[in-house]
Amino acid sequence: INTSDLKDTSYNAQLGIGFCVILASLTFLGLTQGWYFSPQICTEDSLRGLYFDPEEKIAEVQVGNKRIYLYFNQEQDKIAVMGAQRKGFVYEPFGGFINIVMNLDEAYDLQMVENDGIYIAVIVRRDPRVDRVEAQLNNGLTWIAEQWHDDFALIALEIPEASVSCWPGIYRALDKDGQVLLERTILG
Repeated sequence: INTSDLKDTSYNAQLGIGFCVILASLTFLGLTQGWYFSPQICTEDSLRGLYFDPEEKIAEVQVGNKRIYLYFNQEQDKIAVMGAQRKGFVYEPFGGFINIVMNLDEAYDLQMVENDGIYIAVIVRRDPRVDRVEAQLNNGLTWIAEQWHDDFALIALEIPEASVSCWPGIYRALDKDGQVLLERTILG
C-alpha cells in the first residue's frame, strides 16, 4: 500500500467535510436571516407575511435586476403584485400591492402602482370582446397589453424619474377590429 495514496484520500475527505460544513452553515444562515436564492420564493414568502396566499401565479415580468410577479387568489378574490430584486447573490422583496378585484361592470379593471422607478399596471379583462388595452400617457410613453393570462395582463416599465405624473393619460380597451369599447382619461 502506498502511503501517499492514503494521505491524498485523507486530504480529499477533509476537503469534502470542510466544504459540507461551509455549505450547511451558509444554508442555516440564509434560512434564519431571510436570504432568498430564488426571486419567486422570496416574493411568495413575503406575500404570505402580508396574509395573502399566492394561490396561482398569473404572470411574471423581468425589468433590469427586478422580477415582478402577479398572483391571484380566487377564494380571497384578490390580486397581488410584488417583486424581488437581486442584491448580490440573494433576492429581497420590493414594492407592489394587494387589492380586491374591482369594477365588475366595466370592460376591464385597471390597477396601477409605481415603486422605485418601476411603473406597474395590472389589467383584468371583464368583457371577452376586449382584445387589447392601450395607454397613451401624458409623459409621452405608450404601452399595449395584448397578451392575456386567464384574463389578466401585467405591464412593468422602468421609468427612472417616475412619479405621480406617470399616471395621467388616455387608456382604451379595443376589440379585435380596433373599435374602442371603453376609454378612460386619468387626470394628474
